[in-house]
Amino acid sequence: MAIPNMSDEQMRTALKELEQAIYNHDQWAEMLYGTLICRLTPDQRDMSNDAHRMCRFAQWYYKSGAGVLAQHPGFLALGLEHEHMHEYAAGLLRSSVEGVPITIGEYERFVTALKRMRLETATLQRELEDALRNLDPLTGAPGRLGMLTKLREQREMVKRGVHACAVAMLDLDHFKAINDRYGHAVG
Repeated sequence: MAIPNMSDEQMRTALKELEQAIYNHDQWAEMLYGTLICRLTPDQRDMSNDAHRMCRFAQWYYKSGAGVLAQHPGFLALGLEHEHMHEYAAGLLRSSVEGVPITIGEYERFVTALKRMRLETATLQRELEDALRNLDPLTGAPGRLGMLTKLREQREMVKRGVHACAVAMLDLDHFKAINDRYGHAVG
């Protein structure tokens, strides 16, 4: 999945906010386990139908994260997994409060949803990190390493007959003179 057109600074900010959201979610999960294991009184928000919109992870997802990443397919998948995970967590908490034993099936649905959410989160985090690592620091354009990866992907697609591909190169004569006269930022 490609990162939408974002500036270097937007990607750095998105990555930093995502890392904080991951930390907040991990803290929430630890509290959930403690509540279930120690039979503590749960936070009523965690048992509501819209719990996925009230947690600290949701503060990132529905507010700042939604800005620059909203069109990214992985971001949308992350939201669905987050919602499912909260739905199953609420069921576990309701069973605990009612004194009904939690079945292995209920627990496994929650754990599976949590793992899928974490996978989506880690994938999005890695894509942002890779995109940042592959940007030319001077121009912000995709760098050589990123280009080589894309070229290899395209070559494999052509080999499998998925589509055709063409590579075009451009050489600007005397461009060094522009860089020398006006500086690399202008060039």
